Amino acid sequence: TTLRALVNHGLPREGAKEVYLDILRNQPREYDPFLALDSCRAVSLCGRFGWKEVIPLLEKMKLHPATPGLYVACCQAIRLINGRPMPGAVIKAWNVRNAAQRQALLLASDDPEAVMWEAIHLATLRIKGDTEHEKHMAVDMLRTLPKDFALPVLRDLALNLQDSYDREAVQKVLIEVQQ
Repeated sequence: TTLRALVNHGLPREGAKEVYLDILRNQPREYDPFLALDSCRAVSLCGRFGWKEVIPLLEKMKLHPATPGLYVACCQAIRLINGRPMPGAVIKAWNVRNAAQRQALLLASDDPEAVMWEAIHLATLRIKGDTEHEKHMAVDMLRTLPKDFALPVLRDLALNLQDSYDREAVQKVLIEVQQ
């Protein structure tokens, strides 16, 4: 575990491929927030380094992700590995701190995947205080997407997320989007 911790929390190393793959191959059956963060980082690095052989593993991880963040990381990595990097407008939008401004920029970007991922993030946001505004924004964003695109993803996450808090949050958003 010491080598794993050093590699996963140090500078990204393309030469540590087997360690990153080991992290992804050995996903816990039960939700563990610290291991989920390690997994997100390993997934992102696989995408960054363009390792095509990891795609089947990422597809499998998407079926029963620990967290929405891990699901989104898998989607983004697969997209990047397949030669479809995020457009500059989307990256710019993700760097905007104000949620309403970020939402407007993403909706204008004409990238439904990016809109979906931001909506999933807002729907499952964990911060102190009231998150109802963010959840309403998530519902509004999801309603702009074609139903045959958004609803299957939400249904899968509502059933298959390991973390019960996130699973319930997605279930609530799914109900609202369907109304």
